[in-house]
Amino acid sequence: MQAVQVIGHRGNKADHAENTLQGFESAFTNKNFDGVELDVVVSQDKRLFVSHDMYAKYNQEYRSHHQFDYQKILDATLAADIKQIGRYPLLEQVFELYHTCASSHKVQIEIKSDPSVELPLSIGELVSAVQTLMHNYNLLNVASITSFDYRYIVESKKQNPNIKTGSIMHRCLLPLDSLISLPIDALIFEKNWLTKEDVYKLNILGIESYVWTANSDSD
Repeated sequence: MQAVQVIGHRGNKADHAENTLQGFESAFTNKNFDGVELDVVVSQDKRLFVSHDMYAKYNQEYRSHHQFDYQKILDATLAADIKQIGRYPLLEQVFELYHTCASSHKVQIEIKSDPSVELPLSIGELVSAVQTLMHNYNLLNVASITSFDYRYIVESKKQNPNIKTGSIMHRCLLPLDSLISLPIDALIFEKNWLTKEDVYKLNILGIESYVWTANSDSD
């Protein structure tokens, strides 16, 4: 059985603000980490940037990021709290930093999705944009595409069967044996829904298993 891996959640949240270049630099250079996880959102002008949430406050009203151009998102963030400087870096900035740090960590790229809204990029266009950046920064062998939205996993494999993918789930009521036919390389379960027996079985099936999110000692 393979050893437990430590994945930096949204960078290095223990020491830096999440999803900032400072946090990612710390994570990429941390020898205690095996990988780093980040989330990707698209703006109205079709820029890919890193944010856990698809929504934020704009003039005291919660609105979706995809309704605004990237610069407007940055300006609104700083107007709300000057301490937020450095948040929402472009995905390509994070990838550039990865090489500057000479990192060899895994990178899990979660594509955020809300099926109830129409994003500026279609599923195919968004997956293609992410994969193109992965290719341009030579990250195809270390990075994987993950999502709660299974459509992005299917599309990722359709565009490039060699891309590593991971399906994120709150829980899974399917027999684990049935998952081997799905186009996934990893299952990412909510931490309370993964048992030791599940891990053993997934290993036999050749599927990696991760949990979200174990941020505390008790977790």
